[in-house]
Amino acid sequence: GTGVTDTKGELGFAWDPLGDSKTAVRGGYGLYYDQTFLNITGNITIAAKAVGVTIRNPGYPDPYAGGTIVASAPSTTVAAPDIQVPSTRTLSIGVKRELFSGLALAADYVNTRGEHLFNARDVNYPLPVTRVRPNLNYLRVTRYQTTGNSWSNALLVSLERRSRDRGPMFGISYTLSKATRDVEDFGFTAQDQNNPGAEKSLASNDRRHQIVGNVTWTLPYGFQAGGIVS
Repeated sequence: GTGVTDTKGELGFAWDPLGDSKTAVRGGYGLYYDQTFLNITGNITIAAKAVGVTIRNPGYPDPYAGGTIVASAPSTTVAAPDIQVPSTRTLSIGVKRELFSGLALAADYVNTRGEHLFNARDVNYPLPVTRVRPNLNYLRVTRYQTTGNSWSNALLVSLERRSRDRGPMFGISYTLSKATRDVEDFGFTAQDQNNPGAEKSLASNDRRHQIVGNVTWTLPYGFQAGGIVS
């Protein structure tokens, strides 16, 4: 489908507090807009024109032959009037220190907040007490909207060696993180439509602990050998 190109805005800084070119305090802020499919509203408009018919004991190949049409109100699909572009705000701050020549230790904190994520909600869901739908002319009224959220916090610690002579270059990093959100994917629908906030929990891509190591060795004649373990 047609989409809007990703856009972003970034601002960062780096500071040498000791003036010895061995310690760097750095940080940054970024605002990123995701790609939005412009044909969603059009597809929903087309879907709303479709009429579903339920037939009990349908015949074959003609489902109406011998079948009984079950009289029921139709379901429909609508789009929220205020569709927003999904966005993410990221804030980071950290410090990096050279321990020995070519060997540096770094630690960074990263906070990420996602807003206006796509989800779906049955706005004609039965009332919690009476179990009756507000609009009796319809069953489900699925509304595609952008009210989803995500939250992420991470601590990144890394040790790296950049060789200026013969010998290996290596790096090892450890990430402690927690990712939560109240949606999972496009068109996500809450289990309890009367309590969508209860969906806030650990995300499917949450990884509490992660360790990654890499090594690169320079060989004769301009070749390099490397490996990564995660």
